[in-house]
Amino acid sequence: MKTKFLFAIFFAIFITTFVQASSVGVTIYFDSTIENSLEIIDGDSFGVMASFNKNSNVQSMSYSLSIYNDQSFSNDIVFGSTPENHVSFSDTYNSEFYNGPGAYTIEAIVVGSDGDLESKTLNLIVLPNIQENSAPVMINVVPYITIYPAVVSTSFEIEATDADNDDLTYELVQTETNGTVKIKGNKITYIPNANFFGIETIKYRAFDGTDYSEIATTKIERKDYANYAPVAKDMHFLIQEDEEIAAPFLVNDADDTDLTYYVRDANSGTIIIYHENLFRYNPSNGPGTFTYEYWANDGEEDSNHATITIIVNEIPEENTAPVVNNLELTMYQFEQVEIELDSYDAEGDQLIYTITMESGWERNTTDETITYSSGNALGTYTITYQAFDGEFFSNIGTITINVLEALDTTAPEITIISPEAKEYKDNDVLFKIEVNEDADLWFVIDGTNYTFQNSADGEYERTINNLQNKDYIVTFYARDLSGNVAEKSVEFSVDQKKNRNNDEDEENVLENSYVPKDITRRTIGLGAVIGFDNEMEESELNWLLLVLLLILLILFILILLIKKLRENKSEKQKVYTPKEVYY
Repeated sequence: MKTKFLFAIFFAIFITTFVQASSVGVTIYFDSTIENSLEIIDGDSFGVMASFNKNSNVQSMSYSLSIYNDQSFSNDIVFGSTPENHVSFSDTYNSEFYNGPGAYTIEAIVVGSDGDLESKTLNLIVLPNIQENSAPVMINVVPYITIYPAVVSTSFEIEATDADNDDLTYELVQTETNGTVKIKGNKITYIPNANFFGIETIKYRAFDGTDYSEIATTKIERKDYANYAPVAKDMHFLIQEDEEIAAPFLVNDADDTDLTYYVRDANSGTIIIYHENLFRYNPSNGPGTFTYEYWANDGEEDSNHATITIIVNEIPEENTAPVVNNLELTMYQFEQVEIELDSYDAEGDQLIYTITMESGWERNTTDETITYSSGNALGTYTITYQAFDGEFFSNIGTITINVLEALDTTAPEITIISPEAKEYKDNDVLFKIEVNEDADLWFVIDGTNYTFQNSADGEYERTINNLQNKDYIVTFYARDLSGNVAEKSVEFSVDQKKNRNNDEDEENVLENSYVPKDITRRTIGLGAVIGFDNEMEESELNWLLLVLLLILLILFILILLIKKLRENKSEKQKVYTPKEVYY
């Protein structure tokens, strides 16, 4: 009993000592959470803190930290010690101490100055640094396109940018249109229905693999009438310094619509557009030759770009008028010649010539040569011209042109390469000819004239799309420089639907009529004998063959039965004659 009492006292003393020793241990944790576990984003730093409890007798401490994971990564973070009378430490460690996203274990070992050792593990979770994606942005959007009845398709390119430099794809958004819309890469093609006229809205967007751009819109208007773009002509002016020009633009518009004018490259002086189609020019940099580009727009299409050339001369102290001389030349019908004007100016001023035809049509030019084509005219014609040096006009000169009858009366030879005199399955037909000399070429289908688009080595071609299914006669024409005209025709037909149906029928026959060869022969022959046509389906022929075989089998059995009955009857009809018996 006494022994048990002493043991209890000893055990109580041991427990008390152990608890006291534990109460003076080390606390190790992440300094941002005061916890044993921490989650951070890849690239962030983390801090570790360790300290002895206040009632410890430790005066300083040594410590070491290491980090590792289950992917064979390990790193000794730090070894160190605190100064005297410092019983705690804390430090911060950046992303160089771990290896990207994942789960890590940090092992901390602390040794006090009294030799006490404490170790502890901390759990560090590094999360991926997921950056927010930037959606692509559509740029350079084509807002409006106008097409006309002759246009069967139109295409335009689309473009987008992406701040993340992701690879972009493009897609259409709308599902219903008055035609067909196709997209390939960044190119959209619109094919309107044949009888559709109005405004079509095409919607599309870009995709970077994560986000879509805003929806972009292009409107395509197909008008039910043909518009003709205006035509601008070059203009030439010659003035003295400080003089002003006020003149109309030389633009013709077959539709007679209101025009808007544009001028650029005003490299010297100022062109001011005012009062509809008029412009005013004031020189500012002295003498010289200055050019300006201008064009017009009819509200739907731009004209060609033409040039305004303005020659500004110095004001001479004394000036004399230029002089021009008469000219005479002989040429043939359908010939074209270059005529060099004959003029003289004592001061050497730049001259502007006014050329006037017999019809009254005139034009101004600074060129010293003019081009004249006789066409089919015959006889004597005159052209007058006059020079102007900026101050004085010259006398009026006359150019007399004697046009003789053309020597060449042989028409060109046309060789038709395509189309041939046959039926075409495709509604797109190539028209191609070969001509043995230079000539103006065209061809006529259903009263419509067409010119050729390409030429090479005497061959000329053009493809006409969407021809109707019917018979055609195409006539080719060639007119040489002497005015001789040749024509040649060929008949052909287009029947795309018929040929497509025939092709489908042939494919169906090939797909649906296969049976072994020997059965096919019997089936077709048998069908023909009893009046069925050869297009009978395989299943019907097989059933017919089976029925016939059953009939033959029944007939065979009946024949055997009849034969057996006859044999039995013969046996019964026999007379039995007993042999003689002698007694």
